[in-house]
Amino acid sequence: MQTGFSKVDITPKPGVELSGYGYFLGRTARRVLDPLFARAVSFRHNGKTILLIDCDLVGLDAKTVQTVKDSLKGEYGLESKDIMLLSIHTHSGPAVATLSGCGEVDAEYVSGLAEKFILAAKEALQSMKRVEGVSHFVQDFEGIGYNRVLGDDGPVDARIRGIIFEREGARPLVLINYACHPVVLGRNEEISADYPGQVVAAMDDMGYEAVFLNGFCGDIDPAINRISWGSGTAETIKEYGKKIADAALEGIRNSSPLTDLTLDAMEIAVELPLQIPDRDAILEEMKEAEAIQTENPGYARIIQEWNSKLLSEIQAGTLPKTECEVVHLFRIGDVLLVGFPGEAFTRLGLMIKEAFPDRNIMTLGNANVVMRYIPTADDIQRRGYAGYASCRIYSRLPLEPGAGEKLAETAIAGIRGFIHEI
Repeated sequence: MQTGFSKVDITPKPGVELSGYGYFLGRTARRVLDPLFARAVSFRHNGKTILLIDCDLVGLDAKTVQTVKDSLKGEYGLESKDIMLLSIHTHSGPAVATLSGCGEVDAEYVSGLAEKFILAAKEALQSMKRVEGVSHFVQDFEGIGYNRVLGDDGPVDARIRGIIFEREGARPLVLINYACHPVVLGRNEEISADYPGQVVAAMDDMGYEAVFLNGFCGDIDPAINRISWGSGTAETIKEYGKKIADAALEGIRNSSPLTDLTLDAMEIAVELPLQIPDRDAILEEMKEAEAIQTENPGYARIIQEWNSKLLSEIQAGTLPKTECEVVHLFRIGDVLLVGFPGEAFTRLGLMIKEAFPDRNIMTLGNANVVMRYIPTADDIQRRGYAGYASCRIYSRLPLEPGAGEKLAETAIAGIRGFIHEI
């Protein structure tokens, strides 16, 4: 096996609007707390090549993803399924994809992103080194997060998963997978990769090149928010980063060799049913928004704009009945990487992992385009934030209950195809 690694600085200049934490906040970046990067990792074995690009952003738009894939497919003969782009989902980075009311997109910044991703990818593809050994781990961890939707009754996947590549003439490379929203810093005005950036920095101090792959964290917040929301500081993200890095190091010490180095990739498109809104309910919501206009103008505005759009589409008969989402799978021997295109809930990841208890499965949120929250059926049924209100930000109709579970079942079927299990 051969593997290549590269990173490219994608830090924007102060002055861009940061994305997240509420509606129409005008949260302009005043300074850089820590830089943002795109990290690319390439793998080649027995004539098969796959490429992973991980970026310190809240999420990517379809145009940027397609530009990157088309460029690399043409020059390197890769297929779309062989290239996976991921976002760590920091809320202290610039808006890239359109998220209504959650940060204006800086067109100049976004226009240069694809070129930087392509640069990182080419450097990784052109600098492959022989792999002298591969090992992997699943490490129990006390965690830094909690279930922000269900509290103590909600699931939390506190395990850290990783895969280590010993490279000829270079530092070891480790992929680290853990799930928690990167919202430690709250409504700050500093550009930052939040705690994931500190995981990488801590691993760097320990002698490793590292890539942090955020998991299914749609319902998981950092513990500091349970004490006092948004009270985290630069010291807090360093503390959390060090905790995860220390746990990863323990996992590396106890890791198991990976002898099967088979590489494979798969993209599975899934049609998911959408809830069609009722016109009278929309009009009632708009009246409720008018009533809170003074006390919460941003929230009222997002409701009014979204519902006005829905009324127009109802009249025109253009509302979609389904939505196509893509489950993206990578196989590196017995390690499976499962990417969902949004902020998926913990339970969906556990479904996949519980189906293959003897496999090391990394569930990855915000894979390729970031389409929406992907909640469990119960959150949709009770019209929770993820299942209902967040749809206004993503400009998408609510999913029917069970759509998230359908994606998980699709991933399970895909993995069975990889490993030839019945």
